[in-house]
Amino acid sequence: MTICPLSVQLYTFREAMAGDPAAVFSRLVELGFVGVEPVCPTGMPEEFALRNGYSEWTVGATELKHILDAQGLVISSAHTALPEAHNANAVLDEQELLGNDLLIIPALSVLPGGKFDDLDTLDTLKRAADRFNNAASLAADRRMRVGYHNHFWEWNGTIADRTGWDVFWRYLEPTVVAEVDIYWAQVAGQDPATVIAELGPRVQLAHVKDGPLIRGEPMTLLGTGKVDVSGALAAGEHLRWHVIEFDECATDIFEAVGKSAAWLVDHGLSTAR
Repeated sequence: MTICPLSVQLYTFREAMAGDPAAVFSRLVELGFVGVEPVCPTGMPEEFALRNGYSEWTVGATELKHILDAQGLVISSAHTALPEAHNANAVLDEQELLGNDLLIIPALSVLPGGKFDDLDTLDTLKRAADRFNNAASLAADRRMRVGYHNHFWEWNGTIADRTGWDVFWRYLEPTVVAEVDIYWAQVAGQDPATVIAELGPRVQLAHVKDGPLIRGEPMTLLGTGKVDVSGALAAGEHLRWHVIEFDECATDIFEAVGKSAAWLVDHGLSTAR
C-alpha cells in the first residue's frame, strides 16, 4: 500500500466556488489538504460545461494559480478536455501554467460528439481509444499524461464476453492512466480493489468516496457507508494521490470533507499538510 497525500475534487464545492473561491481554498488548507483537482472546461464542448455548471464556478487558470500559490496548495490533477488537434495547444498550455501533469478525462461525453456510455460497442470503443492514444502522445511532448475517470456505466454492457471497461483498456497505450472512482466502480457491481489491482501502475489516482451504493442517494462520510475504502486503497501500490469527492452530500459539505480527510489520516491511509 502507498500512503498518499490528500487532494479534493473541486466539483464537491461547486456552489461555494461560485461565490468565493478564495474562501474555499482557505478552508481546504485548514482541513489539511495538500492538493486540489479542478475541472478546467477549456476545450470542452460548451454544452458539457454548461450542463455540469462548470462555467459558473471555475476560476481562470491564471487566477487559480495565483490563489493556490498564495495558499501553498498544488494541483494534484485536473479534469480536462481531451487534448486533440483542434484544442491541444489551449488545453496543454493551461495545464502547463497550472503545473499539472495528470489530465483526466471525466467522461467520454467530454469528447465532441461523445456520449457518457460510449464504451457500449466495439466500434465506438476503438475510436475512443485511438483518440486517447493520440492525445497521450501530444501530452507526452509536454511531460504530461492523459487518463480516464470511470463512473458505473463502463460495466453496463459486454463485448465478446468482456465488459466495455476491460476491452477499452486493452486498446489503450500503457501511457494512458486511470483515476479509479472506487464508489462508482462498486455501484457497477465491481470490487474496487480488484479494479485497481488489475490496472496496476496505470492507476495514479483514486476518487475516494463512501455511501449507500444507491444511484441518486448522497455520499456519506468515509467509513460510514458500504465501500471497503481501506481495502481499495491498499490495492493501489502506484497511487500518487487520494482525491476525495462528494457528488452529492446531505450535510454540511466542508464538515463532511473534513471528517472524511481526518478518517483517512487516522487510519494511516493518507497524509495531510
